[in-house]
Amino acid sequence: MRVFYAITFTEKTKEKLSFYRDSLSNHALKGKFVTKDNIHLTLEFIGEIKQADLAVYEEVLDHLSHDSFPLVCNHVGEFPKKNKSVLWLGLKDSPDLIRLQKNLRKLLEVYDLPFEKRKYHPHITMGRQVILDIQTNDFMIPPLDLEIKSLALMHSHRVKDILTYEPIYEIEFSNNPY
Repeated sequence: MRVFYAITFTEKTKEKLSFYRDSLSNHALKGKFVTKDNIHLTLEFIGEIKQADLAVYEEVLDHLSHDSFPLVCNHVGEFPKKNKSVLWLGLKDSPDLIRLQKNLRKLLEVYDLPFEKRKYHPHITMGRQVILDIQTNDFMIPPLDLEIKSLALMHSHRVKDILTYEPIYEIEFSNNPY
């Protein structure tokens, strides 16, 4: 099973982010855009694990701080891949988010669990294999406060040939005003 850790958002926030996604897709010549239900903020990609190891990955989540903190989406960016891009929404700098992600990595190391060791670049993916008819720096978006819902261990799989991200284990944020 293919898994990753993520921050999930409230339905209200996913609706707002879907509006941004739709605005971006209106300028796409090609691309696959995420469904509203798949919108999330990845903390750490793990990859393939055995079902028998699932409990230890859940335990890691139990040891993370679950205090809510503010997140603000405020720009559009892309990761170029050949002549196409991964299109994403970027976040205002958040020391709380970076601290949470670093603590997750430390726990994964303590538990001696494998994870992708790329430099962390917080973003919310909006589309893959995208070719736009304008430049990403032409997109101006108003800052959007993101209402976070939970920390989750997510399962990435296909349902009827549709990429689906499903929480396997989820912990609501404490002090969450939403």
